[in-house]
Amino acid sequence: MIKKEVIDIISTVTRIDKEKIKDNSSLRDDLFVDSLQAVQIVNLIQDKYNIKIDEIEIFNVDNLTDIVAIVNEYLEK
Repeated sequence: MIKKEVIDIISTVTRIDKEKIKDNSSLRDDLFVDSLQAVQIVNLIQDKYNIKIDEIEIFNVDNLTDIVAIVNEYLEK
């Protein structure tokens, strides 16, 4: 469920087809997410799940799997 919702958010921000967003797709290298889009993605995720992701963790995110793991971690807190 979370994975699908995160894909929806990434797709909305980047305008990339959902089918092209894979677990290991690099946000920077494969999906060409720039810094503004990254901020938009994080803000939408935080709003959707009512969480506040630590800025340091955001810089360690590289792909969909990383994002889903962080969201799950914050939801468990």
